[in-house]
Amino acid sequence: MQNPHIPHLEIPYRKAENRPVLDRNERLRLLDDILENDSRPLHYRTAAVLLLLYAQP
Repeated sequence: MQNPHIPHLEIPYRKAENRPVLDRNERLRLLDDILENDSRPLHYRTAAVLLLLYAQP
């Protein structure tokens, strides 16, 4: 896409590491903590669950 008003912008490619940031057991432990702990607001816990289940490392 070219636009005469905006200069060309190069965004560097981020190369992923070979291992996930969280391993499966750590992710499941965090999910368990979030689902069992009612001290945080529901919207916070919902966002955390979605992040842990579907976020890409």
